[in-house]
Amino acid sequence: MLLSRLAENAFWLGRYLERAEDLSRALLAYEEIRLDMPGQRAPGWQSLAALAGIDPAAAARLDPAAFVGLVILDRQNTSSLLGSLHAARENLRRTRPLFPAECWHTLNALYLPAAAARPTLPPAELRALLERVVAASRELAGQVAVGMSRDDAYAFLRLGVHLERADMMLRTAGIVAATLMPTDRRPAFADVRWMGLLISVGAYTTYRHRYHARADFKSTLDLLLHEPTFPRSLAHALTEIDGDLGALPARRAVEDALEACLTPGALDTRLALDDIVQTALAGLARLGAAIEEAYFRRGPVAWPSPGHARAVQRQGPMATGDRRATEEVASCST
Repeated sequence: MLLSRLAENAFWLGRYLERAEDLSRALLAYEEIRLDMPGQRAPGWQSLAALAGIDPAAAARLDPAAFVGLVILDRQNTSSLLGSLHAARENLRRTRPLFPAECWHTLNALYLPAAAARPTLPPAELRALLERVVAASRELAGQVAVGMSRDDAYAFLRLGVHLERADMMLRTAGIVAATLMPTDRRPAFADVRWMGLLISVGAYTTYRHRYHARADFKSTLDLLLHEPTFPRSLAHALTEIDGDLGALPARRAVEDALEACLTPGALDTRLALDDIVQTALAGLARLGAAIEEAYFRRGPVAWPSPGHARAVQRQGPMATGDRRATEEVASCST
């Protein structure tokens, strides 16, 4: 038996860990793009501030220290890097008996130096911090994979990981495409731009192994959206969510929301990508709300509209220490 409040903690632990890793990957990839593209064509980090829930217009005015302070080191914002790590740590603290002991040591060793960092951190140290987040996230995934029973807590953790991975991949793809890919002409250094998108979502090595060619629009998005064997694609994430739900009760309550997340197969223009990203993100938001309603809440809750979806999804339990007024006491049986 697993109390629903612990199931919710496990779910959001997965989401926050994946959010921190994916944001770190995107920031590291943008730095590589800046090195590969000359002069004014190189993008700035400011466009990635939207991944941390910061308004793009406000982000355009940020200097480097302000960007680091808001996107990376703002503990109060659970969409920032440090905020995600803090929220993950709080969720793990509440569920420590459910997870391997090594997970706490790994996450704590990552969080404490990050919490002590300052916005004036030198670029080399900032890059090292981002690389540590990615490495520690992979270490945590390994500790869970080899040291945890395949029980309800494991299923809810994986639900959170795959839902957030799909969400962050789509958001990163939309932001990178909007920044690097003009809709009215063929951009210069097109292969470098698509390579940057692949790197930002952890897909570049897989792409080169599969296609043995320079990156282009169609093959890049086919891999990210429709390839069922690639662990970071949308299709694979939905397949994994479907499998994890199969081990839980009340599956039927979220089946319709899961099916609505599937995307069309044809995608041949940048504008089509924008439409698919927005549609898929709205579907994922509804899927997250359906999971919350089915497993973590007593009464029905309205699914968020597309414009409100991210604000709702950004808030999980133990994010800033304030829990909901009433804790759930229903349980999820095995």
